Amino acid sequence: MAPKRTKSTANVASKRPRRVIDLETKLKVIKDYEGGKSVMVIARQSGMSHSTIATILKNKNKVMEAVKGSASLKATRLTKIREGPISDMEKLLMTWIEDQVHKRIPLSTMMITAKAKSLFAMLKEKAGPDYDVEFTASSGWFKRFKNRYSLHNVKMSGESASTDVKAGEELMETLELVPEELAKEELELEQKRIAEEEVREKETVGEEEEESPRKFTVKGLAEAFTDLSKLLKKFEDMDPNTERFLLIERNVHSALSAYKQIYDEKKKQTKQTTVDIFLKRVTPPQEEPQAGPSGGVPAEGPVITGEDSSMRVTAPEDFPQWDKM
Repeated sequence: MAPKRTKSTANVASKRPRRVIDLETKLKVIKDYEGGKSVMVIARQSGMSHSTIATILKNKNKVMEAVKGSASLKATRLTKIREGPISDMEKLLMTWIEDQVHKRIPLSTMMITAKAKSLFAMLKEKAGPDYDVEFTASSGWFKRFKNRYSLHNVKMSGESASTDVKAGEELMETLELVPEELAKEELELEQKRIAEEEVREKETVGEEEEESPRKFTVKGLAEAFTDLSKLLKKFEDMDPNTERFLLIERNVHSALSAYKQIYDEKKKQTKQTTVDIFLKRVTPPQEEPQAGPSGGVPAEGPVITGEDSSMRVTAPEDFPQWDKM
């Protein structure tokens, strides 16, 4: 019997490695094709074969569904989208992992599975009593999770197992996740927080505007006209056509004549109010006239009284500088 022929090392070395295409690249291929580019042009620009481009376009619907259900555009597998707390948990878990990577915090299998359990417990509680699915963060789930979100392209290093780790677990896989590029979408939780803050700010601004209605003030109008004069002066300095500038200046003042009238009225009212306040401060209060010695009310000047045939001039009590005659 003739010996089996072995493959030459040259043939093995010449075998092209399989290229892994992530969702971001597939999405770009679809958009380029829908934008009018031909398969040949896309293949030449992307460096992929015509058959690969055709396969991506054929699976367009699956790609779009995967993009909607994936927390990362770096995922490379088109997996079936699952609904419910487990699916939501994986999305939140992936955003948490990316956040830890951004902060350069090393992650271990134990850390990731513990976070997954806590997120699932929170989501299950929100789902209500009708949702009775259990989640244990098993090793099988973790392996599938890594495949779904392309976490297998990471550097793996072993670390000693602690005494409280299950028997038989001698090494712990530490995932030093250092992707070349983080996902372009912002973290989902951060987006929700920012959106809630924006809503609260809009409500606060609306309340403040209701409490402080718009109104004209002399100071505000004066500042506005001052700014307008400065602005027109800049145009005047730049415009080589004097006649054109004068025409524009006249039209501007004519258009703002209503505001100028309001300003003049407000200014006049302010001056009148100032005069009234000044007169109130300067003019002393007038006292009520008091009865004199004869029981009558003294007049403003000297009073001439007569007794029988004699007459005498009496100074009012309000005028102490007068001497009685």
